Amino acid sequence: MEQISKRWVYTVGLALIVCSWMLYPFMGILWFFQDVRYVVALLLVVFCALVYLCRNELYHFDPPTIIRWFFCLYLVYYMCLAAASVSSGLPYSLIQFGKFTVKVLFFALLLKAMNEQLIRKSLHCYSHVILGLTIFSLATMVLVMFFYIHPYINFSTVAANGEVTIQPFYGLVFYGQAPLISDTYPLARLQGLSGEPGSFALAILPAYFWFLLIDKKVWKLSIVLLGLIWTVSFGALLFLTLVIVAAMLFKSHSWKQLAIHFAAIFIVILISLSPTKGAQEFQGRHWHGWNAWVQYLEINRHSNKLGHLGTPELFKSKLEGKFSSLGERIEPVKRALGYLKEHPMGTGMSLGMRTLHEAVAMGYVLAALESGVLGGVAYSLSFLLLAFIAIRAIKHSKRLLEYGDLKQVLALSVLALLFFGAQRMQPDLSFWQMWVYAMFIWLYTRSDSGEKTL
Repeated sequence: MEQISKRWVYTVGLALIVCSWMLYPFMGILWFFQDVRYVVALLLVVFCALVYLCRNELYHFDPPTIIRWFFCLYLVYYMCLAAASVSSGLPYSLIQFGKFTVKVLFFALLLKAMNEQLIRKSLHCYSHVILGLTIFSLATMVLVMFFYIHPYINFSTVAANGEVTIQPFYGLVFYGQAPLISDTYPLARLQGLSGEPGSFALAILPAYFWFLLIDKKVWKLSIVLLGLIWTVSFGALLFLTLVIVAAMLFKSHSWKQLAIHFAAIFIVILISLSPTKGAQEFQGRHWHGWNAWVQYLEINRHSNKLGHLGTPELFKSKLEGKFSSLGERIEPVKRALGYLKEHPMGTGMSLGMRTLHEAVAMGYVLAALESGVLGGVAYSLSFLLLAFIAIRAIKHSKRLLEYGDLKQVLALSVLALLFFGAQRMQPDLSFWQMWVYAMFIWLYTRSDSGEKTL
């Protein structure tokens, strides 16, 4: 009876984890099926009830001291964010804080219900979903490159800063939202089912580490690596470069894997510059002839293959401002810090960019802006500590016979999330991110490598 109960916990937990990916990073599914969020909510309620009923049969989570410090710092941030949200007096902020609390609850439940089998099954499933999306994305790019196939439907989405973005959908994946490097190059960056290429790059990284360190199938690693490079995400490529350099310095690489990486880069550069007929037509419609493309969409507004559209001026401003300079990223950060000097309590949950009326492309600064000075300091220290834990886990993973490679995969995935938090949104705003953190912390706690002495 006990085994049956635990089996239900893990089955519902796995279903909840998989469905939560549709909210992020595969949010394109949510644009088609809005009811997915209700399925996730129902599964979360059932999972919560099962964990409570089986609490005595599940793993007794007893973290080492260093993990307890992480929890304490994060709790300080959470309390400061709650105080700022309440003091704002806006229902919107309280609702968003409630949604964030649900994700924190999800994280806590996973720590209680997690086991090695659930980690391996969910990571295996996730990595092969990424593999499939990458194959479809690459196939779409090749078809566009040689034949210029038209998108099945064009969605328009509104970003946090109010910009409208076209999302061409090709039946299985999105393709064509952003150009490669600049509009002088043909073709576009891959984005799978994510909201934009950078999110897809971040989503690929855990799968990349899985195929590199655990699955070790060359063809799978090659495909995922091609997809990762073709997202042309500066953050992902810089992080990947740092990982490769570290592997070479510590002699933890194989020349075969390095050859795959360099071959993938060469293939991407070669194809990206190929002046095929389809690529030239795509380039003309999407980049150089942007206003003509928008007019084409406006004429076909009433077609059943066209979503809501905005004005040509919005699309033009989106194109011109896509690749912002470092100064343009730093300026909102300065304004955020200036706001905190006058309002040390913060704005409250999800009110930071609304208050400044511009995007803050640095998650740790945005967290400080919304939770206040004390909350921001606690938030940054908590994730700095988590980065230290992840680096330490990689260093000691060689000594582990049972969890070594799995621990490396999760530690590198955590570092990728934290790295992206410095140039994107906060690294803890989705169920997907909480899932990655929960797997890593649970495994770190279970592994016998001396962490409990800290």
